[in-house]
Amino acid sequence: MGTRKDLSEFDKGQIVMARPLDQSISKTAALVGCSRSAVVSIYQKWSKEGTVVNRRQGHGRLRLIDARMVDKFVGTWKMVSSDNFDEYMKALGVGFATRQVGNRTKPNFTLCVDDHGLICMKSQSTFKTTEAKFKLNEAFEETTADDRKTSTVVSLENGKLVQKQTWDGKETTLEREVTDGKLIATCKMGDVVAVRTYVKEA
Repeated sequence: MGTRKDLSEFDKGQIVMARPLDQSISKTAALVGCSRSAVVSIYQKWSKEGTVVNRRQGHGRLRLIDARMVDKFVGTWKMVSSDNFDEYMKALGVGFATRQVGNRTKPNFTLCVDDHGLICMKSQSTFKTTEAKFKLNEAFEETTADDRKTSTVVSLENGKLVQKQTWDGKETTLEREVTDGKLIATCKMGDVVAVRTYVKEA
């Protein structure tokens, strides 16, 4: 019987997809050809972290479980509400004029993934359009809508798409999750938290 370490990413994907279908642990173990304990271990890891992939394996194609988790974010999302965003922009150091425009703007957020695991995130409005292309867990250079030049890493944590931006010794985090069919973006800078809500267009 295979152990957790022996299992391929495809095997791990089979385990994760079989459990929500109420397939028994014994049947899942027999299907994959591993022990019952390996099935339990893999599913518990996925439930807790949203991925069963070793984060050091961040090269090449987007792994099966990561792809499944990212898929729910794919599409175009229209912003319908924004709470405390002005205070968040202040905490970032954004000037008054830019904040005024930012408060009036309701950008669309679009996310897509290609066959090689490259993710594209785009924020589009009448004020400004920004676009970033990256792979999970790999740092990239980003220019934000307020013209900050940041070193950014995006990862999957507990089913959330977590974007960490660092610049000039500062750090902000944007956490995106899909809840009840809505995309909730939580922006954090120190003790300041803003929440922006989106609904799916396409």
